[in-house]
Amino acid sequence: MNFGNQIALYGLFGLPALVLFYVWVFHRKNNLLARMGELELIKRLLPTVSRAKQIAKAALLIFAISLLIFSLARPQYGSIERPITRKGVDIFIAIDTSISMMAQDIQPNRLARAKEQLKGLIHRLKGDRVGIITFAGTAFVQCPLTLDYALAQNILETINTDSVPVPGTAIGEAIRVATKSFEQSALGERVLVLLTDGEDHETDPLGAAQEAAKSAVKIYSIGIGSEKGEPIRLADGSFKQDSQGHVVNSRLDLILLQKIAQQTDGKTIKANPTGGLELDVLYADIGLIQKKTLRSQTYTIYEERFQYFLLPVILLLVIEMLMGDRRRLGTKRDARMLAALLMMLPFLFGFTLTDNLSRLNTLGNDSFREGKLDKALEYYKNAQVEAPESPELHFNIGNVHLRNKKYEEAIKEFEQAAALFRDPIRIADAHYNIGVAQYRMAEQMVAAQNLPDAAQKLVECMASNQQAMKKNAEDSDPKFNYEQAKRLWKELLDQMKNQQQEQEQKQQQNQEQQKEQQKENQEQQQQQGEQQNQDGQKSQEEKQQTAKEQEKKEEAEKQKEEEKQAQEQKAEEAKAEENKKDEPEKDEPEEGKEAQASQQQEAKIGEMSKEDALRLISTLPEENKEALKEALKRQYGGQRGTGKDW
Repeated sequence: MNFGNQIALYGLFGLPALVLFYVWVFHRKNNLLARMGELELIKRLLPTVSRAKQIAKAALLIFAISLLIFSLARPQYGSIERPITRKGVDIFIAIDTSISMMAQDIQPNRLARAKEQLKGLIHRLKGDRVGIITFAGTAFVQCPLTLDYALAQNILETINTDSVPVPGTAIGEAIRVATKSFEQSALGERVLVLLTDGEDHETDPLGAAQEAAKSAVKIYSIGIGSEKGEPIRLADGSFKQDSQGHVVNSRLDLILLQKIAQQTDGKTIKANPTGGLELDVLYADIGLIQKKTLRSQTYTIYEERFQYFLLPVILLLVIEMLMGDRRRLGTKRDARMLAALLMMLPFLFGFTLTDNLSRLNTLGNDSFREGKLDKALEYYKNAQVEAPESPELHFNIGNVHLRNKKYEEAIKEFEQAAALFRDPIRIADAHYNIGVAQYRMAEQMVAAQNLPDAAQKLVECMASNQQAMKKNAEDSDPKFNYEQAKRLWKELLDQMKNQQQEQEQKQQQNQEQQKEQQKENQEQQQQQGEQQNQDGQKSQEEKQQTAKEQEKKEEAEKQKEEEKQAQEQKAEEAKAEENKKDEPEKDEPEEGKEAQASQQQEAKIGEMSKEDALRLISTLPEENKEALKEALKRQYGGQRGTGKDW
């Protein structure tokens, strides 16, 4: 048992003083009565006064006070573990502290206004870690990343132009210092708020921004000041001058700040002339960044049990108040005492002995034991509203799902409980129940003939029981379940092996049947091919025979036509000879006769029979037949009797 307010227990040291006080009071009463006469005589004269009741009332009061002290000490018994997770963004604020920040174009000056606005930004942060970097000619970390916003605001208040002794505006150095600090301690998303009013041509700020982008740092640049320039007022009221006596103007390089922000996917904000930095836009944009876990810690919350002491206190005080110090009570007094007790009963019985979370959990446990699983689940779910990360509630809900055969949901609840529990025995219980759920799932898979998944689930079951044995080696149940799961797993492996062999045999038989079928198909195809070849050859022969018959017919028709032409020619020649005979012979010169005779002789020499000409032409190739016909026509075309096909 613990006590939430142990200081109240020091009140117990006052109880002996209270007892002594009552002893002194009773003793003083006796002394006062003794002054009036003998005590025995006075007691007879006052028969209604009961010294025993007076002592009893004092004892009740002392006992009630002691219980009240225990109640004020807040006794606690039993505990609930609640993990508390803090999520946020890591933010570094790099503020320019060069002498140019003392320019008064923004009242009272640039630095004072910037500090005031940044303190407001820090005040609005919720769960984000913040750090502060100051820079001028170089850069320093003034405040590392912290969740103590009051500390950050106090450090921001102490910043001035003397915070960095080196003059200048080293923007690139400030970015590099922030990037390095993020790499050393950052947990969430990284944001750099860069506030400056000057230029930087020496520390390569764009190169530093590229390095920051590689380290996942998002830069929000805030430009304060004027791009036209503003003279810098010193503490003595004069303006800062260069070596040649010219007044130095501080100019804002807004284009450089925009390039820096663009390289890291950030934004650029320019302070308005009224002095506001428009940080609402910046805060709203940071709020959109996905927050990561910065801190996760489990707190043990003890259940308050002061009610058990406070209720007897009330009862004792009521009894002490209603108890008289007389020996006999009249009827009316008895009636008043009874009425007062009856009036107090509703308040006494309506007093809640436990908090709502414990009450709902207890009701859920009672319903679970009675088999009212739906009612138990309802109680546990209602209790989770009070403690959503309670491992006991996750464990109890897992038991309900396990009883309802919702094994996947049960496993999820037990896994959450195992992750939240801190007691190794309770962690072992959660892993044991996970193994039970996995074994039941494997049995369902076996019934559905899904042996591979069942074997895999049994492997997970054995692993869960091993985890339980590691956390609680004295418990024999996980070991028993491990052996049982291992035995079933081996049986499944043998069964799967036999099934695989049978399947391989079936596949082999199927392959042999397929080979035989393929062989038969090939033979059929071969027979069909041979038949087709034979049919093709027959059809080819028929075609060739038909072609030959056609050629013979054509040759016969051609011969008939040639014979007809020859007969017509002979008829014409005969007719011409008859005509010559009828005509008178002319005298021709000797030279003409001789020439005619020589031509006739040459013609006779070049003539051949019709059969010889056809035989000669048929022996020639097709491409030479037509050429030979043309040559014969050209050679003998002008002579008589040579105008034929050849």
